[in-house]
Amino acid sequence: MKLFKASLLAAILSFGAPVAAQAPPITDRFTVNVANNQRGGCAYVGLDRLNRIFDDCVTLADYGILAMDDYRNDARFEARRLVSAFFKSDTIVRRNEIRDRFRRVRDWILNGGPVDNGRNNRMPYLTCHHDWEEVQLMTDTARDMDGDSIRDENGLIMRIRDIDVYTEVQRRLAQGRGVSVSEIFPYWSRLFNFYNFDIAYGANPGDGYCTPRRHLGRTQLGDYPVVTLCPQAFRASSRTDSSWTYRPLHAVGVTTMPLDSLTENNRPDPSAHRLTRIEPEAATLFHELFHLVLGNGIGETAPPDFPDEEYRLGGMLDLDYQNAVCNPETFAKVATAYDYTRNSDSVDGQYIEFFAGFATRGDT
Repeated sequence: MKLFKASLLAAILSFGAPVAAQAPPITDRFTVNVANNQRGGCAYVGLDRLNRIFDDCVTLADYGILAMDDYRNDARFEARRLVSAFFKSDTIVRRNEIRDRFRRVRDWILNGGPVDNGRNNRMPYLTCHHDWEEVQLMTDTARDMDGDSIRDENGLIMRIRDIDVYTEVQRRLAQGRGVSVSEIFPYWSRLFNFYNFDIAYGANPGDGYCTPRRHLGRTQLGDYPVVTLCPQAFRASSRTDSSWTYRPLHAVGVTTMPLDSLTENNRPDPSAHRLTRIEPEAATLFHELFHLVLGNGIGETAPPDFPDEEYRLGGMLDLDYQNAVCNPETFAKVATAYDYTRNSDSVDGQYIEFFAGFATRGDT
């Protein structure tokens, strides 16, 4: 199938929904284990559903690009309302930057290439649980890239704490997170035979990043880029639950509320259907692709004025441009919302919109 460039696609289809290019098999872009659920394996997700997620990520990128192009279209006020609300993008330069970030993610899905803002040419790994790495103690035996014990010049086995580079990484991470050194632990990668350092996510040996139910996914960029998707990103009960149901794009019905249903503190009525309600299965991977492709640094996908990314709808709507453009969840929400809007039925010329963070019919 011939693939249209995004600008041509938007120009031809400015009054209709885009026909997204089909993503390649996800195994063309990621090393992923679908044979079992061990060491971050994705058998409980399955290759078919992973490919479907990857395909939906292309569609989300297309709708993000289309929202930026439709901003200039006087017949598409809903694009202007959405983009202005989430990005505060009042100049062409700003809108071009937002559009380019959507485009870079789309191009990587379709064409591949380096990750981490061009700094890494290795094919990334995609895992579906945190158990590809296991928490250790600084008093545990240090291992090398072959997984063998490290010995000093006298042949004595060394502990992780005996190696200066590891204690320095631990110290710097603790300082950056504002915690004590004792709260930072080494994690041994069972896929690559190296150490990451992070906080603990539970008291049990098998606990890790996915243990808190609020954690959906993360991207670790280093010598070996790894995207981890947690079972809860698929609404699965565990890493062995393959019975979960796939949620496609714009598949959840909503009831719209008038804008005047906002309360005095600018919060929506509790019965309002928020944007989070319609999130498709692809939303988490789409978010992580911004980290993977654009990098994790400040000004890349780390908002410069905040210690962490913003996930709350109210918080995202309050971000100024320089922080919103570095917040991957803002891109995911805008793409999800505009896909829904452009695939909703018109009533008296108005579509279902989410510029207020909840479902409205137009701007009334």
